[in-house]
Amino acid sequence: MSSPLVTAIVSTYCAERFMRGCLEDLINQTLLKEMEILVIDSGSPQAEGEICREFMHHYSQIKLIRTEREPLYVAWNRALQLANGQYVTNANTDDRHSPQFMEILVGALDRHSDVGLVYANQFVSHSENETFEQCQARTARIRHWPDYTPEDLILRCITGSQPMWRKSLHQELGYFNTSYKIAADYDMWLRIAGRLKLMHWPETLGVFFDSPDTISGANNRKQFNLETMSIPEDMHGTESVAKSSGNTQASCSGVVRAGISAYRA
Repeated sequence: MSSPLVTAIVSTYCAERFMRGCLEDLINQTLLKEMEILVIDSGSPQAEGEICREFMHHYSQIKLIRTEREPLYVAWNRALQLANGQYVTNANTDDRHSPQFMEILVGALDRHSDVGLVYANQFVSHSENETFEQCQARTARIRHWPDYTPEDLILRCITGSQPMWRKSLHQELGYFNTSYKIAADYDMWLRIAGRLKLMHWPETLGVFFDSPDTISGANNRKQFNLETMSIPEDMHGTESVAKSSGNTQASCSGVVRAGISAYRA
């Protein structure tokens, strides 16, 4: 396979019960031949690796990297340094996609060079391993994410759990800030918004598994809210945002600062 268009990052720890459904979901993508699937097994004591190797016998797009136990954003950063795709998306083990998810969002980024990240609406599921088609069949509740504005993004994370973004942005902005345990993706989306637009794709293209045990679920809601509220404060009043990969600095543009000012007004 030549350089893939998109890399899907799968980070797993104690998620054996989701792993087969996650990989089946990804190999059913219409864009599979132009995809790379990086599975980061963060020292899981369960059998995700065995399931992954089973799929690898049939699909060269899948690569498995096993590490010591490490936090989510450390695993994402590891994957980003290995990713070959022009675009990147995080494929959470418990979320699912429309078969056209990759094709549609890659197409949106291809056509809009001024957009750094694109996100779509999601079905909400409370059942483990419920597929996109099953959600469609039962007309599951849809989480309609709003169109992007800097003011709205500074108030809350509006991208959902399945955005796609340009990998090249990490050359300038660095990687996910691992000082955040739950909301480092929100911090990164704000940094991306300081360079390029975000785009809301108005179709429902994914499934969000809503469980209290997820990283941003009810059991972690207090910590998630604290981190989310602290991130705009950390950005406010400075011309730079530290890259998590080192001491280099990336200037934070007026787009995000304007949103912060509107939030404070």
